[in-house]
Amino acid sequence: MNFLAHFHLSHNNPDLLVGNFVADFIKGSNFDGISPGVVKGIQLHRFIDSFTDQHPVFLKSKKLLVEYRHYSGVILDVFYDFVLANSWPQFSDESLLAFSRTVYKVLDSRRSELTEEAIFALDHMIEHDWLQGYATKEGINSALTGLSERTSFESGMEHAVKVLVEKEKEFEADFSLFYPELIQVSADYYRAL
Repeated sequence: MNFLAHFHLSHNNPDLLVGNFVADFIKGSNFDGISPGVVKGIQLHRFIDSFTDQHPVFLKSKKLLVEYRHYSGVILDVFYDFVLANSWPQFSDESLLAFSRTVYKVLDSRRSELTEEAIFALDHMIEHDWLQGYATKEGINSALTGLSERTSFESGMEHAVKVLVEKEKEFEADFSLFYPELIQVSADYYRAL
């Protein structure tokens, strides 16, 4: 899952939100200097990624992106955020705009807990309003182009939005089967931490 889903699965908990964000920028399990609440967010993020990457529905969707090989999972994470953004009222009583503003405010207020790389990403996220951007194909194309520019090898991700255009209904159907289950298991996991 990509940023929007991870933030949504933080259950409106600021510590989980920070942990879910910073997790992509922290390798390994050395959590020295990180508050216990944020560590739980990092652990939740890693659980979500592991559960998602092994789920049969996610693997089925991934086959629609087989031409992108190693990068198919990354692309699918972004596509699933597109579906989530466009079905947002099914999963939240708060508007996507209000949710996005709250996320930006929380993360911005806790910069001291972020890595330099995370701060750089946050600044771009806020400046370009990534979370709202996930609701449009243009925003998805921009996200994938940005990801492509940061890969070591030629990924072709900047062209992947064409698959979203062609197979949007299939991605929507798979997401609608997968995401409610992810909401439940991530809540169960968090409560058990």
